[in-house]
Amino acid sequence: MADANAANYDSSKIMAMGASEYYMLAGPGISNGAGGDFQWGVQQANWVLSHLEGPNTNHIIWADIEQGQLRYGQTNGWNHNGSQCGAIKDGTALYGNAQDRATFNGFWDTITNAGYTVGAYSSNSFWSGTFGSYGSIPGTLEWTSEASLPATDVPAIGNWCYSSSACAQFFGGQYIGYSHAIAWQYSGGFSGDYNESYWGPPL
Repeated sequence: MADANAANYDSSKIMAMGASEYYMLAGPGISNGAGGDFQWGVQQANWVLSHLEGPNTNHIIWADIEQGQLRYGQTNGWNHNGSQCGAIKDGTALYGNAQDRATFNGFWDTITNAGYTVGAYSSNSFWSGTFGSYGSIPGTLEWTSEASLPATDVPAIGNWCYSSSACAQFFGGQYIGYSHAIAWQYSGGFSGDYNESYWGPPL
């Protein structure tokens, strides 16, 4: 809570994002017991809304969308059939791009209707492979991740680049300079995650 309060203090002094809620969203491969792919997204959103706490002054709820620890036989349910505990079952049965998008839509609609803004945390490669032609999200805030880039000094926010060949890669049809492309994470392994954001004029 102290960190959240500090982040909100920073956002009152500089163009920083402040504190937000964050949730690891599970894809349709984890559970379809909620009445279908869309309803699975609704169920998760309602769970999040009933467990909110802290000074979320910017009213953003981030949905973390990534594959999970497949090297340990676990999945977050995007593209893979998984159990409630995340263990892969039935081999590597794939879920379709439309089913994945339906779960995201259920979450997005429910959170938005509750008066919050949805942000998507993912990587360009995973998002493209998961949602395919159903991946366009022009009106959703984005926080992109690239684990392959080295965790060194923070690069210049002006161009979101280390060099001409290593720049932030956003997803879902958004690119550097788009108003909803606002955060970039890079880690370079196990040395810790580095994040930078641009919180510009109101969207």
